Amino acid sequence: MGVKKIIGFDFDGSVIRSIASDEAHYEWFKVMGVLLKDPQVKKLAGKKDYFQDVYRLMERYTGLSQKNSFEKEVSTRLARNLYQLAMLGPANRHKKKLLFKDVAKLILQLKKKYRVALITTVPGDIVLPMLKLIRFEKFDIVHTTPINEKPSKLTALKRFSRKYKKPALYIGNTLEDMEACKRLKIKSVLVTWGKYDKAAVINADYVAKTAGELKKIIDAL
Repeated sequence: MGVKKIIGFDFDGSVIRSIASDEAHYEWFKVMGVLLKDPQVKKLAGKKDYFQDVYRLMERYTGLSQKNSFEKEVSTRLARNLYQLAMLGPANRHKKKLLFKDVAKLILQLKKKYRVALITTVPGDIVLPMLKLIRFEKFDIVHTTPINEKPSKLTALKRFSRKYKKPALYIGNTLEDMEACKRLKIKSVLVTWGKYDKAAVINADYVAKTAGELKKIIDAL
């Protein structure tokens, strides 16, 4: 028997609903507004490229320079630790409805023929407890991003491909997911059963509205 192909999944919006991450995002900016005593800060939440504001706010609060690589790394770690704290609370409250059940069922079916990997920019200190919370520790590989780095799907997929091999297919829900796959020549599926970027359609190799449609795409590989 040959080596099994790898099917990669994004986490938030693809395997689980974005409830916890959305709440954590807004909570992060709300907390920073309190720490900085600036009520305008919470209005920065909701942007696509929000991390530039994260860096700017962390520099205001800590005095750590973004021009110094070490200080930037420390600042990133502190910011993501706060996000981690903000995310695990909502995840625990909503744990019974986070998992897309039909997607979970498909993943279990896929494991008979493929290695199924979770490839995410979310740090392991968030992902692993969340998988335990939703009782779905079923992935053959869980590949996360270091907490001291800015999230980058391109970097995550590059590292994964070097450590294991390129996924035969990557399933995600954002423009960043699709663009990263396109650059690395990885076949991609944009899933639209949860929160997703409509602008990502143009960069996706396939689009799936349901787990059933995704199964048909995978069966045709």
